[in-house]
Amino acid sequence: MSGTSQKQNNFVFTLNLSLPIGDYKIVNMGTVRIALDFKNISGATVFKSPNPGEAMSFSYPDNAQRGINIYVPILSNDTVDGTVKYMIIRASGE
Repeated sequence: MSGTSQKQNNFVFTLNLSLPIGDYKIVNMGTVRIALDFKNISGATVFKSPNPGEAMSFSYPDNAQRGINIYVPILSNDTVDGTVKYMIIRASGE
């Protein structure tokens, strides 16, 4: 994907993905920033956004109020010239 955003947007890959309870990492092996969010058991939004080449840990709770959304967040006037090549969610022990 490439271009300049006229307003804040999210390029969504997955909506409301449910995972088994546990510890995970989101790994960004692409060239643009990616993000995930979900609502935990108390309704608070958990947000993780690793830059290219980074990984971030998160714990997915039992009885989450909303599943995981995976997307590329693009702010207003951001110029994007990159490709989402590899985005991995994996169990922390793997």
